[in-house]
Amino acid sequence: MSQGKSSVGNRWHSLILLIMLLWASPGRATSNLQVETAWQPIQLQGYSRCFEEATIAAEVSGRVQRVNYQIGDPITAEPLVVIDSTFADLALQQLDSQLAALDIRLQKAQRRYDWLQREFERRQALQQQGGLATATFDDSAQQRDQARLDIAELKAQHELLRVQQREQQERQQRHQPLGTAHWCVIARHVESGEWVTTGSPLMTIADFRHLLVPLALDAPELAALRRALAAGSLSATLAGQAVHCRLYFVNPAFDEQTRKTRISLEILDPPEPRGGLPFTLSLALPATGFRIPAAALIDRYAQPRVQLAEGEQVTDVQVLEQSGDWVHIAPHPQLKAGTRLMSATSER
Repeated sequence: MSQGKSSVGNRWHSLILLIMLLWASPGRATSNLQVETAWQPIQLQGYSRCFEEATIAAEVSGRVQRVNYQIGDPITAEPLVVIDSTFADLALQQLDSQLAALDIRLQKAQRRYDWLQREFERRQALQQQGGLATATFDDSAQQRDQARLDIAELKAQHELLRVQQREQQERQQRHQPLGTAHWCVIARHVESGEWVTTGSPLMTIADFRHLLVPLALDAPELAALRRALAAGSLSATLAGQAVHCRLYFVNPAFDEQTRKTRISLEILDPPEPRGGLPFTLSLALPATGFRIPAAALIDRYAQPRVQLAEGEQVTDVQVLEQSGDWVHIAPHPQLKAGTRLMSATSER
């Protein structure tokens, strides 16, 4: 009896093993191969330029005494140029002297007021005791009040001179115009000894810490750029080196002649801080047909075909191009993006 049970168990074990082998056989094996949308790679070319640019103009008239930067120099705390400030210096010295004299007058007026206040309080006490005529007391009050008004007038004059002093200091600083730190000089418009007037250009400076690349894209190219940016798969090179970039702006205006939209890409980590560097942007545009893994293509007797994972239906296809592990095929009514395929080695 035990031998019979053992024989039945062996048969069941063999049957289960056979089923597993049949299930895992190549004829029924599925894979992750599937039809995908076809893409056409393109490359767009451009050149880098500065992120920002500004021309610094003179805000005062005078003779240039010194120019502190050459073309290509980075901007530091030193002024761009030094314009003769003799008259501004003298005017500021005059205001300083007037303020000093006014401070002395204020001190005198304050001391006089303090004395008159004490005299007023003394006479007020006498007047309350009946020992002082009312006219004398009123005269003391009038002198005290007048002294208070004199102090207020001097303080107003002092504040007016302070405003004039600040104004003159600002004018004096404009004789030594500053540039934005870490920018670079790209043009010098004056030399030492030249006379400049208000509004005369002095230097042109630019920011090359980040770079911009202007491009003109049509609608499919712009859509491809947005897809690549959203997926974090944007491929770009500057002077042959891979760089990170982002979309800086999209011009809302449309060029009717070229039918393109102008954009600018910002290079976040340029390998070299200067303009004119060649830029290459690689994008992928949707193409006609599909692409399938080369491993799914059955190419026998010059009749390329694929085997669908469901129903094991064999479908003839037209090969347009093969590149590496992928094959570009023409549109087919039985295929769409996402259709699962069998490996070519699975066909019996």
